[in-house]
Amino acid sequence: MSSTVTTATVAAITTATMDGGLGHALPLIALMVLAVGLFARDLILASRNQRAKRLLRGLDIGNAPLAIGFVLIATINAALTLHAL
Repeated sequence: MSSTVTTATVAAITTATMDGGLGHALPLIALMVLAVGLFARDLILASRNQRAKRLLRGLDIGNAPLAIGFVLIATINAALTLHAL
């Protein structure tokens, strides 16, 4: 079941990005989610609550892959743009 869902998800995302619809919106979505995560992280850093500090570790774990993904998307888009010139 898991492999079927994973295969279907990969196929759907690949098709959507090849058509250009999701491919153009994906960097914007990644940037907005990353910005919200970094904003929430800064708000929690200002807090003195211990529970909020534990949440901060979870936000750090989530922000790292988003930042890597955004850099990867931006690099690929820049390479494609330079190749088209």
